[in-house]
Amino acid sequence: LLDLRKLKASKVTLITPTDVFHEEMYFMMVVNGKPGIGRFQKASQEANDSQIDDGQLDVLLVRKMRFRDIPRAMMQLVKGNYRDSEYFFHLKTDALKVDCEHKLPIDIDGEAGDEFPLIFSSVHNQLKIFTLADEGEEE
Repeated sequence: LLDLRKLKASKVTLITPTDVFHEEMYFMMVVNGKPGIGRFQKASQEANDSQIDDGQLDVLLVRKMRFRDIPRAMMQLVKGNYRDSEYFFHLKTDALKVDCEHKLPIDIDGEAGDEFPLIFSSVHNQLKIFTLADEGEEE
């Protein structure tokens, strides 16, 4: 069971091709498409401008906040109201470098990830999929 009172924020630097951001965060997701996992599917549904084929990465960062604000922030996330919230930082970019002064656990689809700095990029329209025509159909 997670004791939220022991949650520690980390200072990170996010570098995109056009901007540099300095944030204090609890955790961050970088996804290609709608940022929604597990019980946060409403967050995914509300991200109408996020598409898997738009060539953009969606970055959702949970900012450092007071302990008493955590329930309100989690409700905003569950309801999908994180875009204009002071508790979350969201951006879309085609390339991102993330650096942190501390060693933090990195998880990539359930597997242990690399150490900082992390570099993400979206390579748009580069995957071609070929399928066989169904039996009886013309190609």
